[in-house]
Amino acid sequence: MIGAVDLLEHLIDAKARFLEAEARLTALAATLPRAIDIANGEAELSPEQRAAWDEPTKEQQHLAAEIQTDPWWADVDQAEGRLELTRQARVRAEQQFADREKVK
Repeated sequence: MIGAVDLLEHLIDAKARFLEAEARLTALAATLPRAIDIANGEAELSPEQRAAWDEPTKEQQHLAAEIQTDPWWADVDQAEGRLELTRQARVRAEQQFADREKVK
């Protein structure tokens, strides 16, 4: 809790999933042709690469809308709420990643 801001669990979970999708996109970007090479016609994405990129992108768009339109935001300081949401979601995403790594 920060001040009068109690974060809702579903918002923390949604933001953690958003951050996980962002991490997948970052990792995937390292394996894809450079954007400038695609723009210059020197490389292109395969249908599989495009599908792999589109899935986490669409997930992020859905989650961003879910987070931003939640009625909870009407009752809290926006800046403080976003900072704390990101902080708690990062902690949760790191915990979930560590738990998945233990299973491997």
